[in-house]
Amino acid sequence: MKKIICIMICIMAGLHGMAQDMAKFRIIYDGEGVVSNRSLTVKKISWNLDIGEHSTYFYNATNRAMLQEIRNLYAEASLLDAFSIADQYPAQSRHPLEVFCDYPQKGQYTYETEYLKPLIYTDALPDIQWQLADSTRQVCGYTCQQARGRVAGREWVVWFTADIPHSSGPWLLRGLPGLILEAEDTGRYFHFIAREMGDLEKPEPMYLISEDEAISCTREQYREYRDLNRKDPNAYVHLLYGIKESSPIDYAERNKGIEWNFLDLE
Repeated sequence: MKKIICIMICIMAGLHGMAQDMAKFRIIYDGEGVVSNRSLTVKKISWNLDIGEHSTYFYNATNRAMLQEIRNLYAEASLLDAFSIADQYPAQSRHPLEVFCDYPQKGQYTYETEYLKPLIYTDALPDIQWQLADSTRQVCGYTCQQARGRVAGREWVVWFTADIPHSSGPWLLRGLPGLILEAEDTGRYFHFIAREMGDLEKPEPMYLISEDEAISCTREQYREYRDLNRKDPNAYVHLLYGIKESSPIDYAERNKGIEWNFLDLE
């Protein structure tokens, strides 16, 4: 219970992001991912890619809607209110990852996600050395060309369309002469495919929802936090809050041998 309360307090305290750009075009991707080698169940998540004048923002709309509803009640909400709201958004359809590209300045990206507390880091956008192929396919009604490239330790096969001349795509996949509509890593752990897209009737502000309260770290520190949380959540809670959990579960022992699948391997 302590751990859950800490999570909700952080969510309710950390919803003060400032708008950085206005989204004018949105792509919705169906995403699939295999979490670990222990469970080969495919987790299915819907992702939005919002494109503004200067930047792009990749996020899970369900998770953001939950946080926004909590934010709207923030002045009067209790923890019970927050729990009630969270119950309306199934955990299997939520993911806290948010990636803001060309922010805070061009050529950089800011990565925010949550492991009990929001974590945030900024780094240089990867320089992906794409290899173009002659293969084409239809995705979401557009003719797309194949390209292959390596990002953060994973090899990706993507399909992009020059009919939408915007050099972006899901996650950190970008840098081609057209929008990436489909992407899959060669290990077949992750797959994104565009389901729908179009101009927004009214531009919407783009911002990382917990930026003001997130723990700033380097990319290396973020990976250390993330890996510790997966291997031993009790140790992670102790690191962040100084709380020693009295859980009867020995997570470090239980999680031995599990290989977790993340978008980045290095």
